[in-house]
Amino acid sequence: MTAFLSGEMKDTVEVNPAGSYVLEKFFSRKDRAKLFRSWAGGASMWVKGGEAVWGNATHAPDDLEGTSHTHGHFFSFRAPTPESEPSSLPAGHSATTSLNNPQNHPTMAPVDDEAAERAKSKERSGKDYEPPSRVNPPTPPPVPAVETSPGVGNLTAEEAGNWILQHTPYSWQKMIATNYSYGIERDEEVLKRNNQDHTKWTNPLEIQLPNAPSMKIFCLHGHGKETERSYWYARGEYEYDDMLADSVQAVCYNTTECDTRGVTPRSPLDLPTSRQNWIDVLVTRENEVPKVRNGVKIGEGDGTVASLSLGAMCVEGWKRKRWNPAGIKTVTYEMAHRPEAMDIRGGATTADHIDILGSSALNEILLKVAAGDSDDIEDHFVSDIRKYAQKIQWD
Repeated sequence: MTAFLSGEMKDTVEVNPAGSYVLEKFFSRKDRAKLFRSWAGGASMWVKGGEAVWGNATHAPDDLEGTSHTHGHFFSFRAPTPESEPSSLPAGHSATTSLNNPQNHPTMAPVDDEAAERAKSKERSGKDYEPPSRVNPPTPPPVPAVETSPGVGNLTAEEAGNWILQHTPYSWQKMIATNYSYGIERDEEVLKRNNQDHTKWTNPLEIQLPNAPSMKIFCLHGHGKETERSYWYARGEYEYDDMLADSVQAVCYNTTECDTRGVTPRSPLDLPTSRQNWIDVLVTRENEVPKVRNGVKIGEGDGTVASLSLGAMCVEGWKRKRWNPAGIKTVTYEMAHRPEAMDIRGGATTADHIDILGSSALNEILLKVAAGDSDDIEDHFVSDIRKYAQKIQWD
């Protein structure tokens, strides 16, 4: 989800400073976010189930004992310290210039730079600039502060999803609304009707398994590698984006005040409507539970996908007739991540999200299933996924 919002993920924020500079210089966060949003199919990986699955402001199913900050806060914000922490801002911005410099606020005129304002005023209107009163200079807007009220500051997965949509182009919002659904459905009659609704087909919480009682489902995945689970985020200035308006009223019939395509690139009020957002890389708390590194709260999983996504439906959801009316047998086999030290891909005992394809345990199970000799494959767990799944609000 962070990729759609700010073009970031655990791998990008852990790049060393030199690599981060080069990446931002030639392929910025904004460019990466636009690329991810251009792949409509990527939205199928959006977290599903909202607070029922991913937790609320007080707890999450996969919170560990002694947790100091719940994973239920999918996006968290902290009070900014712009003077002392400029590096939390996007590349090319310093905290003092981007937050406190009046030249960066369209409503603030630098009182002591009359010559510059006079030149700008004359260029715009042909009239000389009248300086503001020395006695009562204009009050500058407050330095942007991070919201901390419930539902705004620290966001649950459901709130974070809505927040991301508010900060993405209308065309992408429309694509999401017409192709995907991310809720949870508990009414069996509605679940049956959802079979005819294509927006539900990628969400196992809103659709039933097929009526195939002789079918078997094997859930094979790794566990034991640090995985991004939730995030600390920072917010910056409002800015113009280059998204064009979609309404008919935005189309011009001449190019006098519009661009060559006959479309006005900005709203009639000419207001900056997009806001900079980025993972707050300054938040690192290695000794807390959960561990936080470069703004990423670490959870359990296979290095890419969190344990709740990997196993919740297999160990609990599909055990219920509501989502599995035919009683299809599901088998969960977890493999511990124990990479070989001298093998760059982890060797035969890895359980990394991608490298697990070279795991001997995985390939042995695949061969048995393909050969029709899967009767002796039973549940095998190396995590607490069963305990976590029982805490999900299924009913």
